[in-house]
Amino acid sequence: MSLSILTNLFAKRLATAPEPWVTGSIYEFVAAHISPVSGRFDSRGLQLPDDAAEDGTLRWVDGALDGVLGHHGASEESVATGKQLASLIDRVARTGDQRAAAAAYATLKEASVLGLIDRILELLGERRSPFQPYLSRFALQLATQSADRAPVKVGIALLGAMRLHEHEQIVTVLGKHEEFTLYSAAALANMFEDASERLLALARTVEGWGRIHIVERLVPTRNPRIQQWLRREGFRNSVMYGYLALTAAVHGRLRDVLEQPVVLAVDLAAAGEILGAMIAADGGPALGMNAYADAVPACQLYLAHISKVPPDLLHLESAQQILRYVQADLREEAERLAHGWSEAARVQVTELARHYITRNEWHAVIRAQLASEDARIFDRASRAAQQAGIDAYEWYWRRVCADPQDATAWLLAMDGANSERIDQLVALAERALPLDRIAAGPAAAVALGAQLDVHSCLELVLQRLKDFPGKGMNLIAAGLRSPVIRDRNMAVNALAAADPQSLPAGTKAMIDRALGEETVDEIRTRLIALHDRF
Repeated sequence: MSLSILTNLFAKRLATAPEPWVTGSIYEFVAAHISPVSGRFDSRGLQLPDDAAEDGTLRWVDGALDGVLGHHGASEESVATGKQLASLIDRVARTGDQRAAAAAYATLKEASVLGLIDRILELLGERRSPFQPYLSRFALQLATQSADRAPVKVGIALLGAMRLHEHEQIVTVLGKHEEFTLYSAAALANMFEDASERLLALARTVEGWGRIHIVERLVPTRNPRIQQWLRREGFRNSVMYGYLALTAAVHGRLRDVLEQPVVLAVDLAAAGEILGAMIAADGGPALGMNAYADAVPACQLYLAHISKVPPDLLHLESAQQILRYVQADLREEAERLAHGWSEAARVQVTELARHYITRNEWHAVIRAQLASEDARIFDRASRAAQQAGIDAYEWYWRRVCADPQDATAWLLAMDGANSERIDQLVALAERALPLDRIAAGPAAAVALGAQLDVHSCLELVLQRLKDFPGKGMNLIAAGLRSPVIRDRNMAVNALAAADPQSLPAGTKAMIDRALGEETVDEIRTRLIALHDRF
């Protein structure tokens, strides 16, 4: 069948196709779930209306796909699709042709917008596509009446490109959902000569890829409020601090703050996090300490300041990171010198860091903060305890008893398991985890949405049972019937580590049942091998 025939058939189908606009659109969904108190989108357990992923399948975190692909060029296929879409949208702009609108919508639903949008806007500009009355209406419909995310993104971009600032609120509302923040940030920047305060306000309401996208568009800046926000808070995000740490250090003027005789506690704490995040970023997906021109003075000044304030585990962790960075710096001497790391600077930073790390108070501080109910303080104390060789099991045990469905608490408690503690941990897991609900029957799930926590808890217990053969048979039985693949694999691992002769009666029957129910070939193969040992 020729291309012209296919095109004619497609056009005939579109001629009778209903308009794509809906009630219950993505815009209405997002607007309905913005907290009137915080101004944030309340994302707990919520998926966008067009999300086809079912429980048990892997999904991209909101905004992550555009974030990961953001620095890659467009493919030849996306260039061709961009031309096609620009032609359709230009026809809409000139004539209001609803068939062209439907065709553009249908194409957008299947497209990766990030690789298309710049080309579409460029071509529309070259063609001098008129904004009024049709294109502005089409853009507004895409943004507010679409049930699919890609058309919404293009609608936001068009509103911004046409500088329709009367629709600022619509763009901002959509930007509060991380899936659309990148497009809203770009649109706001297009709508206004100086959108920095608007971008700052939006950045405060997001914390994942959305924040990363906005911060990258907030700099460079001479605005003292934005500089302060960058170095105190703006670098923090739920993806990885390293993505924004260097940006915060440079454009938040970190060195200038550290050069002051007295540095406020909030600035000093943030400085420690930024320096640590830059060190962690080196060799990763973002530029880090090796790219920071003020690395030497910033480290020197920071270490000098923390030596004058009460001991803080945040600063201990940062000092340890700085020391490891200096000691593990394998760059050629010429490269180190080009960045200010002379031998004298390396010696001074090493001495300052060691002086702080070897203070006498740390064991007492760690033990005190292990009892904290603040998750961030406890996490830092837990890491410090491991670094200091402190057995923190008693605190981990208290924490898992207080909340037996806290996966992190189980991870830490099971890390401290030994032959004297395992029975206590198994008994708690059998008593506190909903084993009947977990053992719903095998499936191909990798996660179960709101139920993920209890399955993760069981997985973390099962993971260690291989080191204690014969223990936790009720947990293993539940794991074999879990719909989550990792639970079942961990249960098989625990059985495989044991001598079949040492396992209780009924184990073979349990394996037989699991084999009869298993739906995943790889696990069936492992169960068959296990069965053959009995």
